[in-house]
Amino acid sequence: MMNKKMIPKLLIFFCLFLTVPLIVNAQIKGKNADEKQKSADQKKEELKQEELEAIELGKKRHEMIQKKETRKRMKKNKKKADRVNANEKPPFLERLEARFRKKKR
Repeated sequence: MMNKKMIPKLLIFFCLFLTVPLIVNAQIKGKNADEKQKSADQKKEELKQEELEAIELGKKRHEMIQKKETRKRMKKNKKKADRVNANEKPPFLERLEARFRKKKR
């Protein structure tokens, strides 16, 4: 049989020998995890893009259903909202007209 001194050395050798493949395997899985994460991010981005396109399509359809007068009013209000959100002043003539309206009242 084996010596009593040899048993601990063999035990240590086998423990080290068995852990090396596990460490190497863990490193290989890390690369696959990065690839999986990257593909998952791409899928999320594609879904987000499709969702935005569907919303745009819905907005266009909603606008086309409206009457011509309503579309004009919607366009005017959208321009006004964009101007306010961009912190721009209204056009000069509109400001001038607003002053005269205030004075007449």
